[in-house]
Amino acid sequence: MKKIISTLLIVFVMASMAVWAEEPVLISAPEETVAAPQIEANVLCSTGKITEANDGYILVETADENVIQFNYDENTYVIDAETVTPVAISDRKNDDVIVYHSTAMTRSLPPQSYAYSIIANVENEMGNPVYAVVEDVEKTENGLRITTNGGFIVVTISNEAEVAPYRTKNIVTLEDITVNSKVLVWYDILTMSIPAYANTDRVVILERGAEEGLTVNGVAITLQDDEQPYVENDVQMLPLRTVAEALGCTVTWNEEDASVTVEKGDVSSVVYIDQVNDINFRAITRSANGKYHAVLNGSKTYIEESFFNQF
Repeated sequence: MKKIISTLLIVFVMASMAVWAEEPVLISAPEETVAAPQIEANVLCSTGKITEANDGYILVETADENVIQFNYDENTYVIDAETVTPVAISDRKNDDVIVYHSTAMTRSLPPQSYAYSIIANVENEMGNPVYAVVEDVEKTENGLRITTNGGFIVVTISNEAEVAPYRTKNIVTLEDITVNSKVLVWYDILTMSIPAYANTDRVVILERGAEEGLTVNGVAITLQDDEQPYVENDVQMLPLRTVAEALGCTVTWNEEDASVTVEKGDVSSVVYIDQVNDINFRAITRSANGKYHAVLNGSKTYIEESFFNQF
């Protein structure tokens, strides 16, 4: 088994460096297992030590002593593996890291590739997360089955799994994992089959799948281009009227006191506009049924996601 594991590790290191290939290759050897290779469809995985950290890029020396320049921007997830919180890459100099990056790489010296996610502090007792983009979702009796890696990896998430949001205080569930969601999953064993299978009881949702739209209280919400969710002070903000009406609520604008009434059955909540900031045209609001943060963003009122739990 040690010989098999060593051989496979070499294969996956080579796959991470084969940057002109369209996708990594998995080896079929049914009924055996090996430590999970951390790769994803159209995303290669490289491990190594940061030798230089700069604004917009880092240099990483890989296990085979090659140096790769990984470019990053505000869309790159730079995460501490143990705390699963954002970290400044400049604080991780000389750290061992796992980088999930584009299959495209320049032929320059050093070669350059775009980093989708950089996992720092990889030597920790909690284990290291695997970055994945969800390609397919299937509900099962015992949980949720997601497909990644171009159909080559299938991960089953149990109903009892810990499902957490990233950088927000919102409550998320398995239903919030949809096609095109970006997630972190933890697993130790991946079967050597095609497709390869793994099980996990821990998931962090980095980003919800845009193609499937937003899901609130189990209801799919269709949003227009000018009313997309955003995060403010670690809380996800949603367009009040669009989401409320999708949940079957009646929404009424009250000109007299500049408020919005949201009703469904016996539940009624009034959101008041208290203060207008003429600089950025946003308003601070409050809800009669609780202290929910809300803002007037342009012509649309946004309110924190937890407001809709009462409906």
